[in-house]
Amino acid sequence: MSSLADLHAVDPRDVGWGALAERDDYVSRQLGRWHANWAADRVRVLDDIGRAHERLRELVPVQTSARIVHGDYRIDNCVYGPDGSIRAVLDWELTTVGDPLADLGQLLTYWAEPDDEVRALENSPTLAPGFPTREELIGMYVAAAPSADISRLDFYVAYNWWKVACIVENVYTRMARGAMGASDRPPASFAAQAERIAAEAWRLTREL
Repeated sequence: MSSLADLHAVDPRDVGWGALAERDDYVSRQLGRWHANWAADRVRVLDDIGRAHERLRELVPVQTSARIVHGDYRIDNCVYGPDGSIRAVLDWELTTVGDPLADLGQLLTYWAEPDDEVRALENSPTLAPGFPTREELIGMYVAAAPSADISRLDFYVAYNWWKVACIVENVYTRMARGAMGASDRPPASFAAQAERIAAEAWRLTREL
């Protein structure tokens, strides 16, 4: 978790991103962007995505920190050394400035545990023996970033489940239209996955 904490310790103003650092509407912008992508191009309507979006918009927390947000920080976007340490982080195309809890929330969303009934990834590597639990992961992040305020973390976990639902539903839409290449999974499997993730997003959002 030190690599994520190290990223969030960087002040955007020190690396030429001062203009972005002055904005405090990260969550609202992200909700608007992902919802627009979902609503503008779809082959069906998943009510759970719409309901969760409305609820999240009502509960947007005040942004108290402006840090570099990777936007897709997860275990399979990292390169590891023989000792298990992270040597590089990949896929920076969604990077911007916002609340660093968005990155932690996404990592937790993708971090599946064996007893989970719903998983954001079908075959998450964290299901293998030896990986820490999500609670342990949070503790590791707080230890690496002791000044982090995780009181709003539940919101960012729910938000990321919703975002992943939008992404998977978009994949299903493209597959249903024949706009994607060959895949080892049929479109129906992505449709069912999107439904499960959207339902989980709505469940978590209702509990906020």
